[in-house]
Amino acid sequence: MVTGEDKTSVDSFDVDPWDEPSTSNTHQLTAIRVKQEAMKSQIETQMPDSVDSPSMSMQAERASPVEDFENEPQITSPPAKRPQNRGFLQVKTFVFFDLETTGLILEPPSIEGSITERGQATAGLERFIRETSLHSYPHVTELAMVAVDRDILKSAMHRMSDKDHTLRNNGELKSRRVSLPCSVHSRLIKPILTEAEWIELENKRKEKPFVFHIGRFEMERQRTFLDEWLGIRIFLQGLPKPACLVAHNGLKFDFPILFGELLRNHVINDAIPSEVYFLDSLLAFRSIDDAIYTEMRSLISALDWKMSLFNGNSKVFEQIPVQKAPAKQVQVTTARTTEDRDLFEESPQSASHTLAPMESYEMKTPERPPPTRNSLSEPSKLTARRSLFSPNAKAVQSPTSCSEANVEEVPVDHPLLYLNSEQWSPSKKNRELSKYFLKTSNGKWEFDKNAAMSDSRVRGSYKLENLYSKNIHDTYDAHSAEPDCHALAQVCLSYGEAFVNYADKMAATFPF
Repeated sequence: MVTGEDKTSVDSFDVDPWDEPSTSNTHQLTAIRVKQEAMKSQIETQMPDSVDSPSMSMQAERASPVEDFENEPQITSPPAKRPQNRGFLQVKTFVFFDLETTGLILEPPSIEGSITERGQATAGLERFIRETSLHSYPHVTELAMVAVDRDILKSAMHRMSDKDHTLRNNGELKSRRVSLPCSVHSRLIKPILTEAEWIELENKRKEKPFVFHIGRFEMERQRTFLDEWLGIRIFLQGLPKPACLVAHNGLKFDFPILFGELLRNHVINDAIPSEVYFLDSLLAFRSIDDAIYTEMRSLISALDWKMSLFNGNSKVFEQIPVQKAPAKQVQVTTARTTEDRDLFEESPQSASHTLAPMESYEMKTPERPPPTRNSLSEPSKLTARRSLFSPNAKAVQSPTSCSEANVEEVPVDHPLLYLNSEQWSPSKKNRELSKYFLKTSNGKWEFDKNAAMSDSRVRGSYKLENLYSKNIHDTYDAHSAEPDCHALAQVCLSYGEAFVNYADKMAATFPF
């Protein structure tokens, strides 16, 4: 079935999408809420007195036609009554969430801009569902939730970082996937479709069987979304709070479609339990990567290149502790000059320029005992650093990013050779940072943040399958709700505690 990744990825939202609703809109929402409460009360008075359980109440609401709600605005809670996105939040339970559906959202609203505060995410989701009619939402065919305790998640992050990343015997990279104890709630769901809609869905399945892999025969033997919602809600209620639903491209797919099903089945007033927040992992990953690029630019610009290791001063070499060699996953390449960079290129160009010839110099290898070998990967980490003490050193061979198994020549003064990457997350080690280091005509190095960010926006680079392949070095059964949830959890692990910190800052309240 269709997932959020099949939709064009959302980068952000329109200018000022987080503006507070106007007074007139607030009054309108209040009136709508009163009207719907009255309709609900009218339905309940027509039922026997014994109808008092949530499940029976939902069955009673189903008796009213969906069409009565199709022309109603979608937000049913006045803004003043919704939880506020303020104060400190520490997520205790991460719920990786995914939906498979009968298709995409029809004519989704166009949204641009940036989201840097949790309140902006709430307002962005609210605006999206305000501008989307009920008939535009597809039907849910699969729903999965994989709940992981905060401390268990952080422990798994450390295990992934410590895992052996050496090459397999056949030249492939070892999978970084680690075991992750979790609680799972997964459901196949029968969509309520007309005969024409069933035929259309079967035609889609013939065209894209790898996307629509569940047929009518299987789906018609499942329970409906309304039948399953009570169990879904009970699962969420039982989780340690605060809990956070994490979906990839959830802001433009999973969360609006969830709202559409709640509205379509008249259970919007028995929707998301309190202290359950939401987070779009696509925005999280991009934000974390952008922060890495900002960090690199600041770090390199702060270095004093007048103290270059290649000015013939051997004392400078003696001050470099070998133990601080970078992890072997750091990729380094031949330098480009600032004149060769193109900030607007859609894909990075191969570096083809050579370094200016350096003045001859003499130096002796400092006398020091050989460093202790701390791990199997230590020799490869020291290769580049030790070659600096060779009088004839021009370039060395060093392992590239974990996404490649080959080697390439690198300049001996490349900045990445002197950064301590031992504590970097697997995702950060996978960033192809070296191509964005530029050597200027006066011998200084710069980090081209704009080019790095531009390349990261190439379509498809943040699809879950691509992130999983790049960061985890593995494949999985995509386009199924539960496997997608497990894959998303693994990718989040690869981002390390930066992901947890981002969630604490950006987990937002649902606007419904």
